[in-house]
Amino acid sequence: MINVERKYVGGPLTKLWDDKGEFGQCVREDVTEEDIRDLLREAPIRFLEVNVGRPLRWIPLNERFEFWKSIRSNLHVSEKPYLEDYPSCFFYSASEWTGRDGERVIVLHKFH
Repeated sequence: MINVERKYVGGPLTKLWDDKGEFGQCVREDVTEEDIRDLLREAPIRFLEVNVGRPLRWIPLNERFEFWKSIRSNLHVSEKPYLEDYPSCFFYSASEWTGRDGERVIVLHKFH
């Protein structure tokens, strides 16, 4: 069993983890707001916040829409390259991952 309190220490993320162990593979990088909206329409997706020095933060499936609405203005776009361009001076870069049993996961790396 993997310690879910294990902290992300930085660098490229090669696996995801939860209380059942390690899993997952990155499908694509640089996921856009439009991509995420499309994914939310297609099937249930999970959000995962990755922040250096903290455990992975899995957003419960039933909170995905509320979470997405609360952070979408902080999704990185190339036209806004600086932290100061975003609310509360942080942004997320997004990537799409496969989870267990075909689950789709949007991994949000937090930069601050």
